[in-house]
Amino acid sequence: MSSLKPSHIACLEDETAQLYAEVIQVITDRQCCWARPIALVQSLSSEPFSLPGHQADLGGIEAVRIHDLREGADLLLPLSLFRVALDTEVIPLLMRLEVPKAEIGSDRKVHQLLQAFVHQLCKTHPDAFA
Repeated sequence: MSSLKPSHIACLEDETAQLYAEVIQVITDRQCCWARPIALVQSLSSEPFSLPGHQADLGGIEAVRIHDLREGADLLLPLSLFRVALDTEVIPLLMRLEVPKAEIGSDRKVHQLLQAFVHQLCKTHPDAFA
C-alpha cells in the first residue's frame, strides 16, 4: 500500500531530473497516481543527482534549472514511480518558484520538457507501464 495521499507532494526521479507534483488521487485498483505537476528540476551538469530518493541541491543556483509546470496538464502514472517528497526539498523549491524573476521560459518549451521527462520514465521503467 502506498503512503501517498491526496494533497501530498510527490517526486518522480530520473538520472538528471526530478518532477515534483501534487497528488490529486491515488487509484489503488489500477496502481496509478493522478498528479498535478508543480516543477521539473533539471541538473545542469552531466552528473546524475547524488542518490536516488534524495532531493536536488536547490541551493546551488548554477547546479539546477527549475521549470514551473503549475499551469500544465495533469498526469496519470504508475504509483510505483512516485515517492513522497520531503519538506526540506519542497519548501525551497516552492520559494524558488515564487521568485518574480525566475526563469520560466515559454510554455511550449516547458511542456516539451515535461513530455520528454515522461517519455524517459517510460523507457527507463517499462515494467511499470506493462
